[in-house]
Amino acid sequence: RRSSDLKVVVFGDLRHPEPIQAIKMDEEVICCAVTQDDAFLATGGTEGKVKLWDLRTRGMLCRCSGHSRPVRAMTFSADDKQLVTAGDDHGILVWNFYDKS
Repeated sequence: RRSSDLKVVVFGDLRHPEPIQAIKMDEEVICCAVTQDDAFLATGGTEGKVKLWDLRTRGMLCRCSGHSRPVRAMTFSADDKQLVTAGDDHGILVWNFYDKS
């Protein structure tokens, strides 16, 4: 396989040569954001979907629709209660996010 065919988000630590973890994706990821406690990852990509991942289990928590074109940028709010995304559809969306654990 060509490296351009791989759709994986890899987490590493510069102090160690091997990856810490890897999550396989079903689309090309254009942007991502991590909560301040490193518990959750949000990804946005070519399908225009926003996906939320639990980094402890490496499982996808939800796949949200809202953008009609690729998602280009995202960030969590300072208190990690909202995720703001921007897409090629010229939309800026605010998603409420609450950790219920």
